[in-house]
Amino acid sequence: MDIAKFKHVARAQDGRGKVLGKSLTSTNTKEGFDTCFVWMEEVQHKHEKADVCVGITD
Repeated sequence: MDIAKFKHVARAQDGRGKVLGKSLTSTNTKEGFDTCFVWMEEVQHKHEKADVCVGITD
């Protein structure tokens, strides 16, 4: 996840670096966090992944 003052960009990839769909841009708000959380759950379910690890960069 690339964080910034107003918007964040998240990308999902597996342990081998394979990108799992489109990236997500969300706002730096509670609603943006909720959107990102739901997106992570959807990607996790779609690709049958048991665990999620979030990496953050700025």
